[in-house]
Amino acid sequence: FMVKISKKRVRTINCIFNYDQSIKIKKKYGKADIIIANNVFNHSDNPKNFLQGIQNLLKKNSIFIFEQPYFASGLYSLKFDQIYHEHISYFTAKNIQSILNNCKLKIFSMEKNKYHGDSLRTIAVKRDFKLKKKANIKFIISENKKGIYKKKFYTEFNYKIKLKREKLLKKIDKFRENNFKIAGIGAGAKSNTFLTYYGLNNKLIDFLTDTSKFKKNKYTPVTRIPIKDDAELKKYKKLVCIILSWNISKIVINKIKKINNKIKIIYT
Repeated sequence: FMVKISKKRVRTINCIFNYDQSIKIKKKYGKADIIIANNVFNHSDNPKNFLQGIQNLLKKNSIFIFEQPYFASGLYSLKFDQIYHEHISYFTAKNIQSILNNCKLKIFSMEKNKYHGDSLRTIAVKRDFKLKKKANIKFIISENKKGIYKKKFYTEFNYKIKLKREKLLKKIDKFRENNFKIAGIGAGAKSNTFLTYYGLNNKLIDFLTDTSKFKKNKYTPVTRIPIKDDAELKKYKKLVCIILSWNISKIVINKIKKINNKIKIIYT
């Protein structure tokens, strides 16, 4: 479907990008001035082979711009729910630098933005590209200082998540004792990671809501919670909503408060 739309606007190839595909593309279209892959690289089955394809397509002074969720930010904020099957790889600034170097590329610049609860946008160039100044490595320095490459960090990380889970489950128990309905907002992939780890199944959560027509009137995997339209939120005077789509929490909360201004909010 997306390919059909794209073909109306630009020359489009329907394929899974890798080194072999880069050879075909270069033969047909030549090398690229700019290559952009936002929220693509982390879905690659073989990121090294992917980058070898990029390196093969870049001109001497061309740039490769790519962006994906910043794994280190997820660690700092305890947002473990972004770890799920569709994200094949998880990237920190340090391992981006390492894999680029391994594929004859290097960092030109690296910045963070707020997308997906913090994403890392990297501009990479070929190894022989002459930089006017050294690339910014502040994120790598920060990762090392915070100890994310040491076992101790993950022992503490696990402990903190368990504490958060205990606190949230106690909150839910109190609301249920007071006859509140419990709903989750957002039925995305991250929601399933969160619900499964917390043990929040259909005995504790009454329903989720989502805007996607492909999810409504279906059930969450494992936890078997029904997914309904946002209009379901109108029906209840005593309702608590857990914001599962926390990366767009402001938008979501404004929307559901307009539907039912008596909703109480729980953040994950």
